Amino acid sequence: MAANFSGGGGGRAMLKGLVFDMDGTLTVPVIDFAAMYRAVLGDEGLAAARAASPSGSVDILHHIDTWAPPEQQKAYEIITHFERQGLDRLQIMPGATELCEYLDSKKIRRGLITRNIKAAVDLFHQRFGMKFIPALSREFCPYKPDPAPLLHICSTWGIPPSEVMMIGDSPRDDVKVKKPLFMGRYGDMNLYDQMLLL
Repeated sequence: MAANFSGGGGGRAMLKGLVFDMDGTLTVPVIDFAAMYRAVLGDEGLAAARAASPSGSVDILHHIDTWAPPEQQKAYEIITHFERQGLDRLQIMPGATELCEYLDSKKIRRGLITRNIKAAVDLFHQRFGMKFIPALSREFCPYKPDPAPLLHICSTWGIPPSEVMMIGDSPRDDVKVKKPLFMGRYGDMNLYDQMLLL
């Protein structure tokens, strides 16, 4: 079974799959990203990176991809340290369990894309007893906001992108595509209550 929804083309489409972001969407945000950015870039480096960005924001993973391998390794070690600290405080977002049960009852597939490490995804699955298949972490390259992970999930499922919805909390960090996918933002509405109306 699938549900009707308004797809990216403006018409009604059958919703056959939902792909979720993890931090801030399925889980309560616990990582201090501002402190992590300062630890990786330093205050002056962060200010310079923001000044160089047209939007004033910094995509830290793409930023450090331009560095030499030794500097990249040190940066990833710092990021991983912050992420591992967050694992101790990992909490499910209120309503997420009920939404997943509802999606299962409607046979709507669930996938996950995160820029977090695989260990965080594994702990999420283990701690909260729910599975998102596929679940792509930062180790899948290119990582979001590139659309490749989302398109990979659609291909794995054998479902056209027009019948899949991506749910996240950040238009800057979530998947950027031109048209074929419907994008939902958790912060725009009480997403879980809205999804139950499908």
